Amino acid sequence: MRIPGEVIKEIKNKAPIQDIIGNFIQVMKKGNNYVAYCPFHDDNNPSLSISPDKQIFKCFSCPPENKSSGDVFTFVMKYKHLSYIEAVKLVAEMIGYNYDFGDTKANVFEETITHKLIREAVNFCQYELNSTDGIQHKEYLEKRNIDTKMIERFQIGYNPKDDKLYSFLSKKGYKDNDIIAANLARLTKNGIRDVFFNRIMIPISDINGYPIGFTARSIDPKVDIKYINSTDTPIFKKSNVVFNLHRAKDKIREKKFVILAEGPMDVIAFDKIGFQNTVCSMGTNTTRNQLLTIKKYTNKILLAFDGDNAGQSAILKTGKDCLQEGFDVLVLNNDTEYDPDEIINKFGVERLTEMIKKPKTWIEFVIEHYKSDYDLENYTARREYAFKVIEEIKKEKNDFDKQSYIKRLAEITKFPVAQLSTGLITKEVRSERKQIIRPSSSLDTGIEIAQKIILKQLLFSVKNITIYKNELGYLPDRQLDDIAKLIINFSDQNKYIRLGELLAEIEDSELISLICEIESDNTHCDSENEQLLRDSIGKIKEYEIEEELKKLQARAKNYTDEKMKLKVLEEMVELQKQLNKLINGR
Repeated sequence: MRIPGEVIKEIKNKAPIQDIIGNFIQVMKKGNNYVAYCPFHDDNNPSLSISPDKQIFKCFSCPPENKSSGDVFTFVMKYKHLSYIEAVKLVAEMIGYNYDFGDTKANVFEETITHKLIREAVNFCQYELNSTDGIQHKEYLEKRNIDTKMIERFQIGYNPKDDKLYSFLSKKGYKDNDIIAANLARLTKNGIRDVFFNRIMIPISDINGYPIGFTARSIDPKVDIKYINSTDTPIFKKSNVVFNLHRAKDKIREKKFVILAEGPMDVIAFDKIGFQNTVCSMGTNTTRNQLLTIKKYTNKILLAFDGDNAGQSAILKTGKDCLQEGFDVLVLNNDTEYDPDEIINKFGVERLTEMIKKPKTWIEFVIEHYKSDYDLENYTARREYAFKVIEEIKKEKNDFDKQSYIKRLAEITKFPVAQLSTGLITKEVRSERKQIIRPSSSLDTGIEIAQKIILKQLLFSVKNITIYKNELGYLPDRQLDDIAKLIINFSDQNKYIRLGELLAEIEDSELISLICEIESDNTHCDSENEQLLRDSIGKIKEYEIEEELKKLQARAKNYTDEKMKLKVLEEMVELQKQLNKLINGR
């Protein structure tokens, strides 16, 4: 869906950012601006600043991995875990703006041949589950307390033996190549055979609920591989898809957290006892793309993998990945070796419910998990265990919690609290030193600063934009160059530059946040300064020449032909003259 730019601009102009944000959190007037306690991190002082003039917000205390800044739509997206279109719709509703958002061509779902084949397979397998061939598999589901209601909710079916699915699709006129491309059949030396024969079939759907693949379970004890999933097809990429998210997304928003289970059967187990905010990644290896998809709906994740060693090890890896993406991580308080369904069957619904409602914190899990890896009677092992746990404790943002965990670690290791705290501080100092010397991007930090100064100066006036266009016209960093182009296009069309109106024309929330971050950063410049703009442009030119000199130098080393080498050296001399001229002219 694409909402016309003029509609977005009109909605934003009629929606004072301080009023919209004030509908979700308390805002307080401070001078010409407003401040609030930031809802995106544990804020003890009002660090969220709201500018009515610029129609932007920015938190000055959010951690680097979870920066918070942008316009009114960005705030609503982040606070309510909505898509950009959903955020625009909600703001429109809040101000009483009437517009038929559904009356767009992009709203129409375009069904491909692969979509049709998967849909046909879902219907066929649902029918077969209730046939004579499917009786044994339906009884298996009933033994796992998956009743007719849950079977219908998850569209569970059965793919029979003897290549019946392929035969069915072929008789309906579908081409063999298309059936194979949809991963419903494969070509073998014995002809075309079903991929998922004699298995329970659970459809995998996209975020809008359209089936795009399958996860299939065998109940045959002689089969080693219990589950197989669809391989990648034109409409299905396993690394990008989160199972059950299309059903769970509303409940995730409502409950403000997501349960990440290990597999589809676990999702069904949680769902049937009322926890419909459960999803899974169809395996213990959760990808970054899957986590980023989940993060659109919540920042809080409860890891609920199996209680066996494999499941607990997977929690450790996934938990670290979640922390890297800015999640608040909790862990199911599973003190058994069973999966969720087995817990229900052996101990009852109440036991699993209690595990969910009283989860472990991430550090509590780490403390217990690492204990099994070390002989704590041995001093060296005890010391290594302490260091390993401290590595995780130092990531904790709350100082009170840090000290609580240090005390708990002291009880286990018998090391003094003061000694452990010193180790924590030492490690934090080292970490900070590393961060100071590490460049924040692939470009030199000074060049990145110069580019951001240029962009901020462009936001001040058309005059600065003209200087930039005449003297440089590009930026080395692709994303920052995209922003410069957006600013220039806006200026060319309107003959003026206004931040609020510029942001209204941009749909990419990441770019909006970055523009607001640059505009509100007063570290290197806080007012219009033509000389600073020209100096920064000069620095970019110097950088480009230096990079070209490095390339030419590398080429000269590789040449054996003296004439070619001389030609390259002449180019280098000419570039060096240009570089000296730039440096002397600054």
